[in-house]
Amino acid sequence: MDANTPKKALPDQYIQTLLNVATPDDIFAARRTVYRQFAASLSEEAGAQCIASSIRVHNKYADILGFVECYSNTGAWTVAAKDTMYCKGAESIAWCTMRSGATEYAGDVRNRADYVRILDEGLSVMQRRFSVRGKPAGVIAVDWKVLWGAKDGFQEYFEGRITELESVLNKIAATFNRKL
Repeated sequence: MDANTPKKALPDQYIQTLLNVATPDDIFAARRTVYRQFAASLSEEAGAQCIASSIRVHNKYADILGFVECYSNTGAWTVAAKDTMYCKGAESIAWCTMRSGATEYAGDVRNRADYVRILDEGLSVMQRRFSVRGKPAGVIAVDWKVLWGAKDGFQEYFEGRITELESVLNKIAATFNRKL
């Protein structure tokens, strides 16, 4: 992937839907659709060795990170994996990413003490925090079944897509506040 490769934008139909929804339930459903489409597009762009992508959100009251979207076209996600909660006191790459805000790429997770193995085939992972209305909201991850799975240029793509997602989520948050 090079600088001339166009980024896949989140479909405008979802953004327009968000601006016209009638109820908070519609807004939650639209957000869920955006999460699903976003995770699927990340996995597709990550290549054939990608086994999964996920979105975790921060529950500030319980101080945990929990999955809200788990995408895989390989069947990597089990019910137990999806139910994994990351408590703040337990060190993990996800919490390190949540604190720093920087993209974390672990090209070889086999010897990382802070890597929480929930996908059996996972050998490398890229994660980054996302924010809504300027506040940390969660962590997005892409996992590969090979060491150093991210191809050249993927990190730039990943970061650009997260910026797009943040823009959409900010619109959802603004729409939700207008509907209450």
